[in-house]
Amino acid sequence: MDGNKYILIRFNHELIHSTNLVNQGEIYFSKISDWTSNPERGDKYETIVSYKEIESGSILTIFKGDKEIKISVAKGQMVTKIEDIGYACSFYLLNLKNHKIDENFKLPTEMQKYGKTCVIIFNPEEFINLCRKHFESIGIPLFYQKVNYNLPINFNDKDIFTKHEDFAIEQEFRFYIPCEKIDKRIFSIGPIKSFSIVLEDYLSAVLKFAPTSLYPDANPSIIV
Repeated sequence: MDGNKYILIRFNHELIHSTNLVNQGEIYFSKISDWTSNPERGDKYETIVSYKEIESGSILTIFKGDKEIKISVAKGQMVTKIEDIGYACSFYLLNLKNHKIDENFKLPTEMQKYGKTCVIIFNPEEFINLCRKHFESIGIPLFYQKVNYNLPINFNDKDIFTKHEDFAIEQEFRFYIPCEKIDKRIFSIGPIKSFSIVLEDYLSAVLKFAPTSLYPDANPSIIV
């Protein structure tokens, strides 16, 4: 990724989804349009590509055929959106540089809106490699990147991996399929049991990271 040490965490509402991820490598993709329309989890900025504040009394010019119409508008915003195309699967990205070796800590309670069960993936490079190889083998384009929470001025050059700072608590690592339609939303990349663990209720778990010979930087231990 960028030289730092990370783990990936997938939060789920159902335990079966967590165990399926570990045992079969099942990952589920949601439509981007589902995210923008969900009032509890959605991000209204998700597909905005330009944004401009309009002052009260501003003159807006509208062209209708060969006619030019000028109207005065109230204060508000002028927003340009792209079509809600594509599918995404999100993981929580935990940067280990923020935690000392053998330091006990808990995952943020704010993430429970995405589910109280989770899968901790402590070899994200191997997981990403499995995803990449699987999607290459089935001919579906896949992009992946950690999300940036610093929106540019007026949203210029905003892309699918940029979100508003209001959502920074999510620390999202996103997999994105830029297709208008796909035949299925669940993909199996193969078992990941050798480098992942399931927490049935992450809110009751205390975590720490201790080095081992196999994973010297990111081997999680659970204290319940």
